[in-house]
Amino acid sequence: MEINLSPFKYRNIFNTDGGPILRLNVFHPNIRQKNDYEAVAFLLPSLVPKWHKKSSIYNNGHGNGTHRLRNVACYIAISEALERWAYFNVCVGKEAVKFGFDIEPNTSGMAAFPGVTKSSARIRANWETVERWSIVEWWNNLLQCELLPGSNRRSGTLCITSPFKNFYTVITWATILSGEVSYGFASADNPKKSIRKACIEQNRNILALNRLKKDVPLPLKKIIIDKKQPLFDRRLIFFASKEGFDMFWEKVVSSVKMPVDMKLPDKLVDGEIIGPWSKYATVWRILYKHASYEHVNELRYDFFMF
Repeated sequence: MEINLSPFKYRNIFNTDGGPILRLNVFHPNIRQKNDYEAVAFLLPSLVPKWHKKSSIYNNGHGNGTHRLRNVACYIAISEALERWAYFNVCVGKEAVKFGFDIEPNTSGMAAFPGVTKSSARIRANWETVERWSIVEWWNNLLQCELLPGSNRRSGTLCITSPFKNFYTVITWATILSGEVSYGFASADNPKKSIRKACIEQNRNILALNRLKKDVPLPLKKIIIDKKQPLFDRRLIFFASKEGFDMFWEKVVSSVKMPVDMKLPDKLVDGEIIGPWSKYATVWRILYKHASYEHVNELRYDFFMF
C-alpha cells in the first residue's frame, strides 16, 4: 500500500484555511470497540445541494471514520466527505452518464484517498464496488453464502461466495438490547479485515438505531413508507424489525451452498472523477454490471442494500 499523504494534503482542509470542511466531530462510540475513535466530517453548507435528503437517524455528517488513532479516524472521515463532495457535483452534471450515475445514482463504487499515486484510491473503489455488487447479486439469488461457525439468528457472520477471487465480502448482524437487529457489511482482501470493517459499520448502525429510539418522533412504519426519507434510512429501519430480519434470515438459509453459475460481471466504469476535491485527494469510481437494478428503486425499502 502506498504512502498516505493525509497530514500534508489535509493541512488546509478546513474552511478557515479556504478548504471544504466546516468542522469535525470526534468521540468514542461507547459501544463495542470502545477504544476506537469515531470522527464525523461536515462539508460547508454551500457544497451540499438542496436535493440532498437529510437523515432522520444518522448524524447527517458527510464523512465518517473509525480508528484506534484519533488522527487516522479524522483523515478517513475527511476522505469520505471529499468523496461525497465529488458525488454531489458529478451525479447531476454533464459527466453523470460517464461515471454511471444514470444507473447507480449513489456513492457505490466510489473512494477517495490522498496518495502519492492514484492506485490506492482505485484499490479502495474496487473493494467498495465488489462489496456492493456481491450483496446485491446475493439478494437477487445469484450468489451463495457460507455461514461462519457460531452464527445463529441472534448474531453471526456470513461470507458471500463471489467470482472475485481474493476478495472477501461479509455481512455481520447482531440483536441489540431493544430487540432490533443491526447489520454491517464490507469487502477486503482478507477475511479478518472484512469482518473488522463490517463490525465498524454494524456499530454505527447500532448508534443510529439507539438514536432513533431516543430522538425520532415519527412512527417507524411512517418512516419506512415515506419516500421523502432517505432510502437507506428506510431500509435500515425495516431490516432492523422482526419482519425485515425474518426476510433476511430466509435469504441466508436458502442461499447457503446454493448451486450457482458464477462469472465475472462486465465492468461499466473505471476512472478518476476530477474536480476541485482533487487538490486534496484522488476520487475514483468503479462499477460492475448488475443483473437487475431493483436495489436503486425508491419503492423497494425491502431490498437488502443500505
